[in-house]
Amino acid sequence: MDEAAETPRARVAPAGDALDYRPLPPARRRERLSPSVALPPVEGATAPRPRRGPRSLVPPLLAGTAGLLLLLLLVLSGVRVQSGASALATPAIPNMVLPYTPDEVSQARTRAEGSRDPEAWVALGNVFFDNMQTMRERAPLSPQYLGSLPQWLEAAEAYSQALELGAPPSARADLAIARFHYGVATNDRGSVEQALVEVERASREGPDDPRVLLNYGLLLAGLDPPRRADARAAWERLVAVAPQSPEAQSAKTLLESDGK
Repeated sequence: MDEAAETPRARVAPAGDALDYRPLPPARRRERLSPSVALPPVEGATAPRPRRGPRSLVPPLLAGTAGLLLLLLLVLSGVRVQSGASALATPAIPNMVLPYTPDEVSQARTRAEGSRDPEAWVALGNVFFDNMQTMRERAPLSPQYLGSLPQWLEAAEAYSQALELGAPPSARADLAIARFHYGVATNDRGSVEQALVEVERASREGPDDPRVLLNYGLLLAGLDPPRRADARAAWERLVAVAPQSPEAQSAKTLLESDGK
């Protein structure tokens, strides 16, 4: 990659017209549009600290990248969570069905907490990630999503437990994305910087892992300023080492659109 060897200080991307780089869903791997949903007012909902934008991975919109904006909104989504306690404290969002029910969340937690199998902890992280990402995609300013932001940290903690038990580097890359989403939404610079540390470690531990490469590029593209050359290099490597993977298909689309 052609960036300086020293990792720059991670910053949250500004709001306004922006690109939205979002990861491929880890479990169901289905991308969705990002429609707004009519939301009822929720009294007493927790609001995050002031933040620069409603999206998590949003580098500035540069000249000639309008096409990539549309593409990213349609193609790259990351799913990985469910409604936890904080989400259940607020009314459901109309016309939105989360990937996992509260009972399924509870079952996944019970399985993980009673096991030393890293896959059980990865599965718990995926449950939290999928539900949270669904809310983030469809209703990023809703009281339900904003009140559930700590669930990103629950996802990250589950992935951390999985890593302690021997999970592969892809779990660390997902941990990084979960921390990044939380850090951007809450304007927590420390979480953004830790996300960068984690994804770079994942890239060292699994340099050819498709999900690591995809997430690495997505996170780098979301920094302020965005490390676009490094992001492209990660996606190009992904296409080279795993051309038939779902992640490679997304990387190809990103690369083609970014070059227009």
